[in-house]
This record gives sequence, C-alpha cells and structure tokens, in this order.
Amino acid sequence: MPTLPREGRGRPARAALWAVIAAAVWLAPSAMGEMRAGAEPRHGLSIFGDLKYGPNFTHFEYTDPGAPKGGEVRLADYGSFDNLNPFILKGIQLRGIGAGAMGLPFESLMAPAEDEPDSLYGLVAASVEVAPDRSWVRFTLRPQARWHDGSPITAADVVFSFHILKEQGRPFFRLSYRDIVTAEAEAADVVRFEFAPGASRDLPLLAARMPMVRNFIVSASAA
Repeated sequence: MPTLPREGRGRPARAALWAVIAAAVWLAPSAMGEMRAGAEPRHGLSIFGDLKYGPNFTHFEYTDPGAPKGGEVRLADYGSFDNLNPFILKGIQLRGIGAGAMGLPFESLMAPAEDEPDSLYGLVAASVEVAPDRSWVRFTLRPQARWHDGSPITAADVVFSFHILKEQGRPFFRLSYRDIVTAEAEAADVVRFEFAPGASRDLPLLAARMPMVRNFIVSASAA
C-alpha cells in the first residue's frame, strides 16, 4: 500500500502517488488476466479476472464423472419440421423444447463453465493465446479431438467453419463475426483469428464458441 505524502512533500510526490493509483486501476484483475493470456498459452479465457479451475482440472464441480452413460431422452415439440440444421434459415425448424437440442452434435473450440461468469475452457482446443491488445487470438487444437468417424479435427476445419458460417449462415453469425477479419491455419493444429481495430473485447470468446462444421457434410448436403 503506498504511503500518503505529507503536505510538505509538494506536488511531485502527490503526482507520483496518483500515477501509482492510476496504474493499479488500469492493471485491475481483468486487465492483468488479459496480459497473462497474451504472454503464454492458457487453458481458459475469462473477462473477469482469474479462472476458477486450474490447468489440470478433470471436471467441473457441478458434474459427476461417474454418471451413467447412454440412455435416451425425448423432448416435446409442436408443429411440423423439415430442417434440423441450426445454422441456416431454410426450411421449418423445431420451435419448442426440442430446438435446444439441435446444436448438441456440434462442438466448439472452448466450452463455458456454468458456475462462473464469462469463462471458457478448452474443449476442441487445448490452449489459447490472446494478444495483449486483444487484436488476435490463437488456438492450439487437442491431438485427441476427433470427428464422429475418428478423423482428426484440424485448423483447416476451423477456418472452413468460420467462412461457411459467416458467409452462408444465419444473420446472427454474420453479425457476430463481422469484426473477425481473418481466420488462418498457421499449422495443422494451430488457428489464428485477426480482429478489426477497436472491435469488441468479447471477440476472443465469440471465436472460441464458434461451432465446428465438417467440410464434406456441407458439400454433400449442397449436392
């Protein structure tokens, strides 16, 4: 805690004190978290300071890793439908409770924790790096990440997902990703998103929550 200057120490001492206070406010926990994220890869992202879970956590506290697997769930809906694709406007989609299940087959680079606000942890991505000025974000994918047929999810798949959603997806995606300027595969397992100057500080989180879409599935459905 800085010592308050006595009156006789003059204006230079008071100016130095205010500089210290200003620096402390600027480097609040949220800002410090951003700087750390830009310094080295991290296992998660948070707008509001430090993450609750460490890099080696095995499950969220509200989940049961020993829960039974398998089974069947039935969700009520009403009316008719002819489209189960949640990313396009074409056709008639589910409108009731079942609509919430349409996105379940699709994963994202990171997943939210339900017991802390605005925090994401690696899912398809093993780690994330954010520029100190939040002008870009880089994800390194997990080698274990696979599509349903066992083939690996690659950075090229992420880039394809970004372009297909932004250019041909629902207006929501075009609006949300309008300030994501580029998506580039820097390696087979590394993808980087560049943001427009002065864009929202939430863009790293939006990129992290983008659903993955398989290239050949889109090609087959369009044929």
